[in-house]
Amino acid sequence: MDTEVKNIISKALALKETDLEASKALIITAKTLFPKHYEVFYTDYQLQKASGNYVDAAKSFSYILLCFENSEIVLEIKRLVESLKKADKNESLNEQDNFYVNMFQCFSNGPAGQKIVMMLTETNDSNDFAYIRIMKKFSRNFNINAPRLLEKILNGISTSPIEYTELLVKEVLPLMMTEPSEVPSDLLYRLLSIVFKYYISNFYNAEKHVAEESRIKLFEFFQWIGKLLKWEPFAYNPSTWTKDIYWQKLKQIESIATCDTKQIFYLCCFLFFISAQDYLESTKVKIDGHEVQYILIDGLSEIENSPPLMNILHEPPFSPDILTSFLTAFKAQDLLQRNVMFYQDFNKILFELNITRHINRLVVDFAIYLRSNTDSFNLINSSKISNLEKNLRRLSLVVNTVNSTRETFDYIRSIITDLPTVNGTYLKNMTPDRSLLFLPLTRYAILQYCTRVIINHLKRKAFKESSVTKGTIDDFQLGSLLVLLQLEFYDNIPLIEHIFEVIRVKGLEFPLFTSYIINIDMIEEFMNIHRSAEVKLKLFSSAVTPTSQQRRIGTRGADKNVKEVIKQQVIRSNENIVDLIIVFIDQEHMNILTNLMAF
Repeated sequence: MDTEVKNIISKALALKETDLEASKALIITAKTLFPKHYEVFYTDYQLQKASGNYVDAAKSFSYILLCFENSEIVLEIKRLVESLKKADKNESLNEQDNFYVNMFQCFSNGPAGQKIVMMLTETNDSNDFAYIRIMKKFSRNFNINAPRLLEKILNGISTSPIEYTELLVKEVLPLMMTEPSEVPSDLLYRLLSIVFKYYISNFYNAEKHVAEESRIKLFEFFQWIGKLLKWEPFAYNPSTWTKDIYWQKLKQIESIATCDTKQIFYLCCFLFFISAQDYLESTKVKIDGHEVQYILIDGLSEIENSPPLMNILHEPPFSPDILTSFLTAFKAQDLLQRNVMFYQDFNKILFELNITRHINRLVVDFAIYLRSNTDSFNLINSSKISNLEKNLRRLSLVVNTVNSTRETFDYIRSIITDLPTVNGTYLKNMTPDRSLLFLPLTRYAILQYCTRVIINHLKRKAFKESSVTKGTIDDFQLGSLLVLLQLEFYDNIPLIEHIFEVIRVKGLEFPLFTSYIINIDMIEEFMNIHRSAEVKLKLFSSAVTPTSQQRRIGTRGADKNVKEVIKQQVIRSNENIVDLIIVFIDQEHMNILTNLMAF
């Protein structure tokens, strides 16, 4: 350093403590006299820094960056970065930290900024948040540094996955998507995997608005990276495309021989996850002011071991859109499972994101939809769902199989003792053709399903060909049928009329009549049969007493005639039929089961 320059700097530094303005004026003069001396300009920067003038300090430091090379510059940049790190982590900032943060805001996006980026890129600390903050500010030539930066962050994810993934998605990716850059395809595929899993995890672990926003951002990302990877055009528009349209477009791309299989995989995964999410969120429906869960179960058939139908029944307030989401998720999952590579990668995503626990109900529904009983039982047993739901699903799996009477009644007994308090309504489309059914977990719908199961068993037993031919139709079976048919009387009139035709021919001995037959139309029919005096009716037990209210309603003595017994039942015709059917199943299920299993 020249003696003259050294003297001026020494004077300026001496004045710094007593007269800072005079000190700065002296250095300004020196800058004019010695425009190529680093020490002069660095001293000027130090004086600006000492005065807290971060605007002029930024200008001075920018000039030094462009015109000089010195180790002090690198150290100052490191101090700047450390202060920015503290600010990003919301740590306490001292006076010097605040100065660096403020000075940083005053840097312009010019050559000096690019040199800071270049110097940081050459260090090992260029993959932290502070560096990204600097990169965003000086993003004029971001595309040049993007590949190196991306590789550093992707490597960092292996050690600190949450921190670096957030850094990648929230800070780096927006820059990459706005600044065209040449990135090697291997890095792009790694980027694709990480970003996809990040947004998919938001579907299940974030608030609803974040999940919805993640859908949009994920497909914007697909559009951007698809161009770089030369994917087939796929102009998805969530506001106009239905899931069916999306599926059709996906199948069209799949048929293109030159299509990148990764495009099919990720587009299919996206469709699966949004369909699964929509389905699972929609299967809870407001009924009677309560959130009621709908579950998929196998439907009923009047014929034992009948062939299943793939049709799925549902009715309001269950929306048809929910069924569309279910079927779309099933088709997407089926495509992913049929391809060995897709299958492995898809299950890897489920495992890494721990998503299986969120979609467990959907997986169970898939198994039931396929009528895969073994898989269904295993999944149901391991699922974290209520006992009521487990038993209903188990019941639906055995109800249409041969030799399942005992299992059926065991499940029904458990279900009846665990009915929900929300009443709901009876379903209108519970057809006997073994269509699948979305069943609401309400008191009435569940009882309706269980009652129909028992009715089907009784019908098959009572009206089997040998019994009809020999005229040996069982009285207990006929009486039990009449009790259960009261629940949906007007929907079962043909069967009820047929039962009464049989009774007119053979009579009926059913001591449970006084306990469980309260339907006024049935009572009237019994009265008409009694009036004919040609048919023998025994509708009460001689052991019944007037105080037997819980299991047997009194008949004022065994000597009362049938006419008086029937009249007495009219008084009970306004009783709650639902409660009565529940009591009947609960108290008589063993008698029914024993009767059905007898040869």
